Amino acid sequence: MNVSPTELPAAPAAPGKVRRAAAMLHLSLAVLIAAAVIVQLYLIGAHIFGAGHGALDAHRSVGWSTHACEMLLLAAALVARLPRTDMLLSVALVVIGTAQVALASSVKWLGGLHPLFALAVLGLAITLAARGQRQRRTAPGTERAS
Repeated sequence: MNVSPTELPAAPAAPGKVRRAAAMLHLSLAVLIAAAVIVQLYLIGAHIFGAGHGALDAHRSVGWSTHACEMLLLAAALVARLPRTDMLLSVALVVIGTAQVALASSVKWLGGLHPLFALAVLGLAITLAARGQRQRRTAPGTERAS
């Protein structure tokens, strides 16, 4: 079989491109997680004030989706080889997010930690998003023409 040069498979992406894409995904996931936590706060508030079980079901669904995004965020951090501080913040977000999900089924005083941990997840997500945006602006090759 004769294969012309135009039919050859594409070369794999350069490692630098993969890392930049993973860093951008990490930033996007951090923003998405922060937004999702705010949506969850609204949904649980709507449930508490009488919106019905649909609001609680939506809160749970968004919660599980958010937790999946937290796991993906850590994977993106590892692929991007982010700085140590960002890596540790990403690990903290996953650990606290996992504990927060586990506390969702707790009762009484222990269950009260569920919303507090949600606020910690929100703070970590906002911090990671801000750091990611700052790093994106200062990264080589991202200067904007005046």
